[in-house]
Parts: sequence; structure tokens; C-alpha cells
Amino acid sequence: MRHHKTARASKRSNGASYKPVYSTLSWGAICGQIGPDNERTHKMQTNVDIFKAELIKQYHNLKDDPEYFAVFSKMTPEELAEKMMPALIRGSASKDGKGINRTCKALGIKHTYKAINAFLKGGV
Repeated sequence: MRHHKTARASKRSNGASYKPVYSTLSWGAICGQIGPDNERTHKMQTNVDIFKAELIKQYHNLKDDPEYFAVFSKMTPEELAEKMMPALIRGSASKDGKGINRTCKALGIKHTYKAINAFLKGGV
């Protein structure tokens, strides 16, 4: 039986353990996507990322809206968007709230389940 090389720590012949350098770097650092200051120089955003970022922005704009007082007393706009995204992807979220409505308008998406789902899955 052959042993495959892995990135786990190994023992050298003198007993000292070592870990291969490549296992401690992220893929972005290896590809040059993270600069020396740990800033991302290139980041591809998916439509889900774009929709979520706009949704968070719209929720921040709705913090003073009376309809959202109860929600934002329990969670932040980021937490609410985090909960909404999987439900939107599954198709089980309500699209009738002001946050979703304004997000669709800002992104130029029709305010229908079909259009939202198509955008989130990469088409438009």
C-alpha cells in the first residue's frame, strides 16, 4: 500500500517536526490575490455576494423605519441579511419587505421570485 503525501506535520530524521509551508498559506496568498498588507487586490463577487451587500445597505437605511424596530432590536442588519440569503436562495423567504424591494430596485432586478432566483443563480 502506497502512502500519499499530505500537508500534515511530519517528523524529520532528527525527530523535529515540520509542516510544509504551502499548508499555512491561503489560496489567495499563493495566487497573489492578497497583497503584502493582507488587502485583497482582486476578488470576484458572485451575484449572491452582490445581492447580500446591497441588502445589508438597504437594511441599514431602514433602521429607523417603524416596521423594522422589532427586528433590529434583536439583530443587526448584517445578521438579518445573513438569515435572509439562504431563505431567498431556497425560495422560502418573503420578498414583500422593503429591504428586498429596495435591493431589487437598486440592482435593476424585477421584484419577482423568478427574477430574484435567476439573479442569485448567476443569470439575468
